Amino acid sequence: MGTTLKFYIKTPKMITKTKIVDAKSGLKPSFSRILIRTLSRLIPIDFLSYLFLSNGIHDILSKTELKRV
Repeated sequence: MGTTLKFYIKTPKMITKTKIVDAKSGLKPSFSRILIRTLSRLIPIDFLSYLFLSNGIHDILSKTELKRV
């Protein structure tokens, strides 16, 4: 199941050729940042943040961003 879950999570990023990085260092985010990002995606108005901001609320709260690969 772990491999399936890992593949499922990575598939959208592979299609869009992006990856999640730490906003400050540009390196792979820590587990806690990924957990915060995942949980904050559950905020009902998260998708609306793209109307006003370049990053979603989940990226702002977790201090992560997407980078093109």
